[in-house]
Amino acid sequence: MGKLPLSTQQVLQLAACIGNQFALVTLAIVSEQSQIETAACLWKALQEGLILPIGDVYKFYVGQETLAGTSENQQTIEFLHNRVQQAAYSLIPDHQKQTTHLKIG
Repeated sequence: MGKLPLSTQQVLQLAACIGNQFALVTLAIVSEQSQIETAACLWKALQEGLILPIGDVYKFYVGQETLAGTSENQQTIEFLHNRVQQAAYSLIPDHQKQTTHLKIG
């Protein structure tokens, strides 16, 4: 049986450990998913305005296997506010925070 896909919340928790701004490619590596899968996980948070793309190249289409944009590997995303980042970070159980930071490092 394959690995289960991560939820939006799990991906946001990893992003919160990276920082207020994070590169999609970095988050994909840390979450052990493709950029397409990672972008799909972020879609709900993007729709709800919890995260924002920096620049205007972030476009992907639900159900398609492609990311559109000229700088796919350089796409940077930021949390709407530091409190959103802090809220996502606070959802990581204390006993998992050190392991999560080591994984990202």
